[in-house]
Amino acid sequence: MPCSPKTRGAAAITPRARLLAAIRRRPTDRLPVQVRGVRILDDAWVATRYPSYAPAVEAVRELGDPISNWAPSTPLLLTAHPMGAPAARTERATDDWDLRIAALHTSRGDLTSVHHVSRRGLPGMTTRSYVQSLDQLAWIREIP
Repeated sequence: MPCSPKTRGAAAITPRARLLAAIRRRPTDRLPVQVRGVRILDDAWVATRYPSYAPAVEAVRELGDPISNWAPSTPLLLTAHPMGAPAARTERATDDWDLRIAALHTSRGDLTSVHHVSRRGLPGMTTRSYVQSLDQLAWIREIP
């Protein structure tokens, strides 16, 4: 079920409860956002980042849903909205690799992810995440 006006106006829930509700396809107050690679729960990690990293750390603290030791291996969208899976296509990159390109359609524009998929069974690698800027972090929060 999508977030309804009643759900959106409800008291904020914990990041854990929001994520579990999304996994179970139940209503949440908003879309859960987990930014992989920005370890805001690890004070030692935050303290060792360059000052230029501070805006990203603060944005994730404000807008994200940190879950300790939880991160999908590929880009993932958890929403109860009936939008379905992101629109995706596969393109051949080289003899050994394909590119899996997925797009999330938002009211402000598309967010695109690119994942390299091995034709030889090697581990894949995400080379572009859906969110490329702090502005785009707000776009994904508007998905019901």
